[in-house]
Amino acid sequence: MGIVVIGPVPVPRGGNVYLFPDKPIDACTLEIYDLVGEVVARTNYSGSAQPVWNVGIIAPGIYIAIIKVNYTDGTSGTTTQKIVIAR
Repeated sequence: MGIVVIGPVPVPRGGNVYLFPDKPIDACTLEIYDLVGEVVARTNYSGSAQPVWNVGIIAPGIYIAIIKVNYTDGTSGTTTQKIVIAR
């Protein structure tokens, strides 16, 4: 299973979070949860472009990102990482 890293962390409000997979991907889903467990954003990506998520007007704070990836070699993986949105 590959590893996906997100960055930058922290990300400024209105900034972009990029996904950096360790091998080529076909598609991925990024779900962002607040610390209460509610979904605050969900984004799907497909194709060869680097996945990027604009945090928009989401309030500054700590969030949990669940990243589900389908790789071009037929494997898949899920990882959980923290995102900090700064003021």
